[in-house]
Amino acid sequence: MRILKNNSKTWAICNMERSLTTLISISLTGALIGKGFDYSINLIIARSIGPEALGIFSFGLVVVNLLSNISQSGLDNAAQKFIAKYRSQNRPNVVTGIVLFTLLGGLIAGSTITLIFYAVVRLDLLPGTRSISSPVLLFVISVPLFATMRICTNITHGFKQTKYAVYIDDFAKSGVAIILCGVSIITVSTVEGVILGYILAVVIANITGVYSIWKLGGFNQFFSPVIKFREIITLSLPSTVINITQYTLNMSGILLLGIFKGSETVGFFQASLQNALLLTFLLLSVNSIFPTLASEYFYDDKIDTLRETYNTLTKWMLYLCFMLYIYIIVFSSEILTLFGSGFTRSATPLIILGFGTFAMTVIGPAGQLLLMTGYERLEALNTAISCALAIILGLLLIPNYGLLGASASTALAMFSLSALRLVQVHFFYDIQPYDRHQLRTLGTLLLSGGILIIYRRLDISLVPKLILGGILLVLPFLIQLSIYGIDESDRKLIQNINDI
Repeated sequence: MRILKNNSKTWAICNMERSLTTLISISLTGALIGKGFDYSINLIIARSIGPEALGIFSFGLVVVNLLSNISQSGLDNAAQKFIAKYRSQNRPNVVTGIVLFTLLGGLIAGSTITLIFYAVVRLDLLPGTRSISSPVLLFVISVPLFATMRICTNITHGFKQTKYAVYIDDFAKSGVAIILCGVSIITVSTVEGVILGYILAVVIANITGVYSIWKLGGFNQFFSPVIKFREIITLSLPSTVINITQYTLNMSGILLLGIFKGSETVGFFQASLQNALLLTFLLLSVNSIFPTLASEYFYDDKIDTLRETYNTLTKWMLYLCFMLYIYIIVFSSEILTLFGSGFTRSATPLIILGFGTFAMTVIGPAGQLLLMTGYERLEALNTAISCALAIILGLLLIPNYGLLGASASTALAMFSLSALRLVQVHFFYDIQPYDRHQLRTLGTLLLSGGILIIYRRLDISLVPKLILGGILLVLPFLIQLSIYGIDESDRKLIQNINDI
């Protein structure tokens, strides 16, 4: 009987826990696909309807995301943290309570904020609200849907699953969106049609999210849920500040350019920002599962394991992100030519923004580590300070310098946030993810960059040139990896993963 019980327990643990490498691989694949779809949507709008339409769409999407971040009220982070906690304690009624409370809370808050927004615009209660274009107002309808979609995604992360988040965000939302937006451009060729297609994709993503949660057992105790209200609110309040200020920091350039320079300039800036944000796809993939593990390691007092996991993940993020940033620096003009010949004016802003997103990525999942280990108020202060810096610098630079001012203010704010987080994780956890052994790989990548600069001079058509350039950049890195293999820290991480 004891053997049967032990076997059952072992099976349950193996069934619930997943290898970190597998989880991140799934998330990374999904992020690549999802980012590809999102990138293609911007590309199609720019080439088919023009930079002004791209500017309107981008500005509307920023407004919707900002309002949905307010609507989420940090419930997405609370869901991920506490579902993982109470699942490990085998308390399914609390898990269902968290699922129901966060989903309904996001839906109600989103609907309320949408109504308030429309009232403010209609009554002209704030300066400039009358000037908000009708496509943007149309987009705002989807605020509650964006909020619940993001909460659904984080709920699935709390179950230590990444494939369902890929289904929700990358396939159901981004994948369906590119199809519907493409159909809209072919049939009506208006930005309103594109926005309607995007909203419908978010509806489908919500349906996918609810089904995924049901399949994971999130509604198993639907008629007897237990809600840990105080615990959820304690985390959700600082998380709200973090979500809002972090997003405002990233998108401050679009918001301020929309106010001072108009939709066309926003369109040019969006092309550079969209490419720069490609540097963060690896961080987003790691952040899909690392917060859950960080919370577990912290509460189980496995600080050494937490430190080793963080350092090793950050090392590989540094290598891959540095590689991609070199590619962006060398081929910035060629990449932007994909959006149209006029978009090459955004090449320098792309390099500047790339520096900011590079800094955000190469420090690793520091923000999530602080958030999940009791330093959520400090992380809220970090993002608030950096957001304020982005806005102040933007107000000073954008009126006179336009695109360059927007990219410089955003990049400097991103760098300041990264510096704060890096200092703090070192202070609290003695985390130092960089060492001299990494110089060999970074030197190899710099050599690859030199080869790319020479290769760029060759007269080759655009798309083959970009593809071959990517191969030339990656090839020396792969050769070095095949010669030297992985080091001891990587082997330790794999062993720790297998021991979860």
